[in-house]
Amino acid sequence: MRWNSRLIDGLRRLATGHGHLPTPVWVGMATAVWAAFLVFVPPAIFGSVDYLLFYRPNFHFLLEALGEGRPPLWNPYIGLGRPFLADLQNAVFYPPLYVIGLGENPGMFLLIWLHCFLAAVGMIRLAGALGIHRPHSYVVTTAFLTCGSLAARWMTGQVLYCCGLCYVPWLFACSIRTGHAGAREQTPVYALLLTFQLLSGHPQVFWISTVGQAVFITISSLHLSWKASLRCLAARLSRFGLALFWSFGLAAVVLLPFLELVRQGNRCNVTPEFMNYGRLRWADLGSLVQVPPPPFYLDWERNLFLGWPLLGLGLIGLGRIRDRNVRGLWGIVAAALIIAFGSDTPAFRFVHDWLPGFTSFRLHVRAAFLIVFALVCAGGLWLSQPHPQIQRLTTHVSLRYAWGGFVLAAFLALAQANWNMKRAYVSEELLQTSPRYVLQWRLAEGLQAAGLLQSTLPPPKVCIPRRLLPANFGMIHHYANVDAYTSLFLRGPWDYLHAVLNVQPDQLRNTSLSAEVFERGPFPYRDLGLAAGLTRDLRLVIESNVAPAAFLVFQEKTIADYQELLRQIPEHDLRKVALVGFPVAGLEHGEETQWAVANRRWTPNAWNLAVTNSRPALLVLTDAWYPGWWATIDGQRRSTLAVNGWMRAVFVPAGRHEVHLFYRQNYLCVGGLVSLICLGWLGLSLLRLARQNLAEQARAKALAHHREGCATGG
Repeated sequence: MRWNSRLIDGLRRLATGHGHLPTPVWVGMATAVWAAFLVFVPPAIFGSVDYLLFYRPNFHFLLEALGEGRPPLWNPYIGLGRPFLADLQNAVFYPPLYVIGLGENPGMFLLIWLHCFLAAVGMIRLAGALGIHRPHSYVVTTAFLTCGSLAARWMTGQVLYCCGLCYVPWLFACSIRTGHAGAREQTPVYALLLTFQLLSGHPQVFWISTVGQAVFITISSLHLSWKASLRCLAARLSRFGLALFWSFGLAAVVLLPFLELVRQGNRCNVTPEFMNYGRLRWADLGSLVQVPPPPFYLDWERNLFLGWPLLGLGLIGLGRIRDRNVRGLWGIVAAALIIAFGSDTPAFRFVHDWLPGFTSFRLHVRAAFLIVFALVCAGGLWLSQPHPQIQRLTTHVSLRYAWGGFVLAAFLALAQANWNMKRAYVSEELLQTSPRYVLQWRLAEGLQAAGLLQSTLPPPKVCIPRRLLPANFGMIHHYANVDAYTSLFLRGPWDYLHAVLNVQPDQLRNTSLSAEVFERGPFPYRDLGLAAGLTRDLRLVIESNVAPAAFLVFQEKTIADYQELLRQIPEHDLRKVALVGFPVAGLEHGEETQWAVANRRWTPNAWNLAVTNSRPALLVLTDAWYPGWWATIDGQRRSTLAVNGWMRAVFVPAGRHEVHLFYRQNYLCVGGLVSLICLGWLGLSLLRLARQNLAEQARAKALAHHREGCATGG
């Protein structure tokens, strides 16, 4: 309410010519212009690579599920099926995401504007905490929003990645406040900001940011007295640790399911090559000062552009090592270099063995964002507190104009670089193809004409190269692509799809299937019942009489060793023999008999079937097994099991039965309970903090009235 009254008062004074716009208003206007440039100025973000291939299909699936009144638990349209809600990158529990429900264009504009405004205000707050004067904080804020590390990722469509980066200034402002009086009362706010960054959809951003904060707090706590340093460090790290632990509790509703997904993903056995994929090279530091115009190409992951003026200011500012915060910025730079360069630094083995989370990610070049962030902050510090001799020189009017020209040159360099990036990072340049992908409409129309696209039937499976049809488009048109574009492909389908064709998977770029898979003809998998594929001459082939997605198997073969099971998959007809890791109790060996499986109703989270069989059998589905899939047979609950390394199956006794398979996300209820408890704790803490602030304001107001009364009486 107080902020609103100040805003109204500011607008009134501006209208009457007696004041200026309040900071939030003009910051909002400036960030709105920047967001409009990203969203509406061609080439727009809607044609960018990651938005086109990943975010648009995911947003469509999420909104469609909520519109139908069902929870978005399971996604059957990519990679032979995988969890949706459990994947942190889908940001199901991130409240600001739901502005996309207003429509693609206005929703995306509001989402980007909101986070740019958040980053701008946070950067102004951080500048104040660092001791940067308000005019210079605007320079710092502009540099942060338009630097290559952030702007390039907006332009390539890494929407939620950028949303996470926009919390970085706020978090570092909170890390500085851990050393101030009353810091304990600010811990709930710190925890809430950490939670929002974690929920925003990119765990690697959260990890990089957390490592940076821990290093900054540690280095900036060091004093001449080691005892004082230890006391300060212990106090600050304990507050940071409490906020971090609290954020984990608040995000438990999705964090616990996500950890289960990680265990089931295809990144379980990481290698040094995996961790070094996409590391920083020394030559990449040249991007700090140059973004070549198209047709030259600069990888957006290695784009660190600041320009010569701001880079020079940052390097000079880092020379103020007597400032404890500058020492903290040096710590950030050192940590970012060690992480980003990977095995090219002597510290690689140390961070590999001792830094939690380092082995869970690839593309550690992304940690270089912290280098740019530290340079921007250091440059602002030097602008506010230059050398005394230079400060005396700036009193001359001519040199003031020179400084203005210097800042203008810095902004012009950023503007030119952003324009070059915007033209270079469109999908036509990166993918060498039109973002319209005409084949998607031909495929959808063909499947519809064949009667395969029905809402009560499981989606037809297709196998089409991703260069011609992105894998995740199945989430829009409701067919199931055997491929996927996701950071966590389920391990079972991943191994099967490569092993059955004797294709070596790409363990470094393991977000999609190997390109060799699509060179084996339009229907390379005999056991999947594929409905569509492409011939070598790029002719679309649609098979209307496809094999059923649910069938009975009466024979089993037990193979305890997983790798041996994968080797034997090509030698067996999986529609006749089920390869299992352990014997299935009650299954009678013998010849196949007559059976029938009839579809009752299918939804992404459940499937009702009528099964008739004369002997006990396994009901097998050509959809991925995952913990949380259950079945009821005539109302009695049964567990499902994985056969053939990945297929979902349930044991069905002889006779006629109604089978209901359904998915319930493990740990969702437990995580939700933990999150509710932590949220209640947070609400009480924030309420107490608000009461304390009101009490302090009341005391200050009463003291001011008392002094005024004493002065009047005197």
